[in-house]
Amino acid sequence: MASSRRWPIRLSTALCLALCAVGWSAAAQTPSVKDRAAAASIMAKGELDAGRFAKAAELYHQAYAIDASEPGYLFSAARAADKGEDLPAAERDYTAFLKVAPPKHEKYEAAQNYLLDVRSRIARALQKQVQEMKAKQEAAKAAAADGAKPATAPPPTVETKPPPVVVKPAPPAPTWQRPAAYAAVGLGLVGVGLGATMVATGNSDGAEAAKRGDVAAARSADGKVTAGAVALGVGAAVAAAGGWLWWSAPEAPAVAVAPLAGGMQVAVVGWF
Repeated sequence: MASSRRWPIRLSTALCLALCAVGWSAAAQTPSVKDRAAAASIMAKGELDAGRFAKAAELYHQAYAIDASEPGYLFSAARAADKGEDLPAAERDYTAFLKVAPPKHEKYEAAQNYLLDVRSRIARALQKQVQEMKAKQEAAKAAAADGAKPATAPPPTVETKPPPVVVKPAPPAPTWQRPAAYAAVGLGLVGVGLGATMVATGNSDGAEAAKRGDVAAARSADGKVTAGAVALGVGAAVAAAGGWLWWSAPEAPAVAVAPLAGGMQVAVVGWF
């Protein structure tokens, strides 16, 4: 009888113990907030190492959304955006981190320096954009001003031609002067040659006659020297006269070049 009364109590106790064991098992299998945030942070680190900075920043934001007690996730999100050259996002996340993190946080001072650098880069980028915009506006104004100017035709070219040059030939030389000059020079040269030969021969014969003591031969040699000297002087005079006749004869131009309407023209004029 007593045994039958204890059976329901034992069954209830067993059921309670079984339900408690199932609850404890389920609680043990559910990850904590920090574990889930850490898992998201690990995935963000993999994306960051692969160079996918935007995805890494997104996962760091998810980690901070899971566990807001750790502001380091915001710092990591700011660094990912900074490396990806998303400067507005980096400035936003650095600023958010500095607002929620205590000044004693190990990344606080670094975040301040990074924030100054990001803002400086943003200012330089804005300045560059303003300069490029001004340059484009000035170029557009210059192009509009050039288009508004009336087109001016180049001045007409006037072909200038030099005045014609008229060459007046000199009057013809007398027909006898040049031939006479040639003949006189020729005869004079013959006389000079003959006189020089007679002088040389007479001197040689006189020297031989003096050695032999032949007075008649010596006189004949002296006469030959004298005649040769006369011939030499006359020949030189005749040659000089012929040279003067040739030099004093007037010359007419042989070739004349003059610009005409059709271009340059060469004309042969004179007497030969």
